[in-house]
Amino acid sequence: MRLKKKLLIDPPSGWMYGFPDYWIEEDHGSMEDFLRLKKYPEKDIKFAMQYMRILGEEKEDTNGS
Repeated sequence: MRLKKKLLIDPPSGWMYGFPDYWIEEDHGSMEDFLRLKKYPEKDIKFAMQYMRILGEEKEDTNGS
């Protein structure tokens, strides 16, 4: 059994871009890349990385069992 770690993240003004949402490093790459994928403004990504809220963590079974 292999578990993926999922973090529920919420950057500043994230509601405008579909946040809070789960970030999974294996699926989305870096958190910065995930923000870009969700169309978060490039000029605000550095600020978001400093002030982002991490609301929760889950583990997901990747074997489907």
